[in-house]
Amino acid sequence: MRKTFFGTAIAAAALLAACGGKDEPEAPETPAENSSTGGVAIPDAPESPIAEINKKKSEEFIAAEKQKDGMRELESGLLIQTIEEGNGEAIDPMDMIRFHFAGSLIDGTVLQDTRTDEGEPVVVPSPIVPNVESWTEMEIPGLPEALRNMSVGERARVIVPPALAYGAAGEPGAFEPYTTLVFDIEVVEAVSPDDEERRAELIADQNDILALNSAQQRAQAVAGHQQVKWVPMAGPEAISEADTALSDAADSFKAAFEALAESQDADKAALREDINDLNAAYDAYAEAANAYDAAVIAANKKSSEDFLNEVKARDGVQVTESGLAYEVLEDGGDGETPKPTDTVTVEYVGTLPDGTPFDSSDRHGGPSTFQLNGVIAGWTEGVALMNVGDKYKFYIPSELAYGENVRPGGPIGPDLALVFEVELLGIEGPGDQGGQ
Repeated sequence: MRKTFFGTAIAAAALLAACGGKDEPEAPETPAENSSTGGVAIPDAPESPIAEINKKKSEEFIAAEKQKDGMRELESGLLIQTIEEGNGEAIDPMDMIRFHFAGSLIDGTVLQDTRTDEGEPVVVPSPIVPNVESWTEMEIPGLPEALRNMSVGERARVIVPPALAYGAAGEPGAFEPYTTLVFDIEVVEAVSPDDEERRAELIADQNDILALNSAQQRAQAVAGHQQVKWVPMAGPEAISEADTALSDAADSFKAAFEALAESQDADKAALREDINDLNAAYDAYAEAANAYDAAVIAANKKSSEDFLNEVKARDGVQVTESGLAYEVLEDGGDGETPKPTDTVTVEYVGTLPDGTPFDSSDRHGGPSTFQLNGVIAGWTEGVALMNVGDKYKFYIPSELAYGENVRPGGPIGPDLALVFEVELLGIEGPGDQGGQ
């Protein structure tokens, strides 16, 4: 079984075409003469120390490369050294081409190599890079320039100076200023628009690569959902049927993924059948996951309603019009009452209805300070009922807390009521906050 069946091709396409390409690039201007590089002029720009260092290294590297036997310098400043001769057949701009390449920096750092783990050549144009309609539109101008000067079957070492790569600015997060790129390019095949059968075959192969990449992403999604799936407060037994269905769907998807991994060296018809089987298994898992989530929400909603009904029947518990329930644990007297726009300082402990703690001010190093209208609605309403020095216990319905908008895998499940003990320590009005 091949070790890699999609990652190399997609990563390579992203490098060559800037993750999907862009509008037709302007032809690079022919650089002026520059004595230090013998024909390659690197454009001036406000230079940082790293830019100055890279510019000097690029100039020195290019000058040394020019001295190598068989190295050709094009008018644009691109350097090409043929490693293996081709058949002399030029590549037409309308051709669909397949080519291997290895891209690296001048220090030898390999950025991408399509031959890694028996990888397949890159195909351009390709469904993998849908916005690039011709190999002449590839993002790095030096690459189309090199291919224009190569023939089918040829393998060449190509030096792309900064002016034909990402220039003085570089590519933020990817390439530093004045980066010179080195490519080992082999043109494997050029297919004319007239050869519709071969082009259709290549496109189908590229769609297989996309489908296999999607398969891996779906496998990661299923594994991730299994790790962070919600558990109802009442326990898994409350949704046993949905839990069993989800587990069965996960097992079916895993089996389909393993079958797909084993079929990569099989004939294409079998591979594509396994891709379809996996997609069907994923759809079934997604349906089971939605049913599972709905069962958790329903179970939590019932548990929360039962809990709140019991709380509201207790002596000393008061209920507001919104449904917020609270009881006074300590009366601090006639201290100030906060407004929603005030900043308050509190000590608090948050628990689930079953008493499980999930948060507290102590976990954050002591009293917490925040603007009252910047928290959940149950807090905003409840703390506004308090005076400084009071300590209350709030029983907050889900709709005044987080509802279904909770973090997967977090301590708070969807549609859960929450309980907070809160002590109001101080109030700072908007005018007391340094003019803010």
